[in-house]
Amino acid sequence: MSDMEDWPKDLIEWVETVTVAVEDFFEEVSHIAEEVAEDIQDEIVRDIEQFLEVVFDPIIEISIEEERIFWDGETFDPDSMLSPKLDPTSNVHPACQGCCHYHGHIYGRSLLVCAMHPHGWDDLHCPDWEK
Repeated sequence: MSDMEDWPKDLIEWVETVTVAVEDFFEEVSHIAEEVAEDIQDEIVRDIEQFLEVVFDPIIEISIEEERIFWDGETFDPDSMLSPKLDPTSNVHPACQGCCHYHGHIYGRSLLVCAMHPHGWDDLHCPDWEK
């Protein structure tokens, strides 16, 4: 009769053993799922990077190589669309006429005359003028 009296204890031990086995199984499945997910993620990232290289590298190379665009037979500087250039005249920045330092691009509402004199020189004889 001792076997009959021990059956609850045996049942509890069996349930604990099954519980541990099930926990180990799900832990292993979870570990494998994480590895598969990481592999898939790495592969997707690699595929996206390769796709972006194939699509955008030629575009970037073209834009870097071609600084000027030809429009109706004339060269056109695309930077001039964003910052148009204003040439010096006898009335506007006359000291800058013919100077190699003259920049003359308009940014927003401001004209950058040159690096040494961003707003231009006041009289006709700029000390930094060079041909």
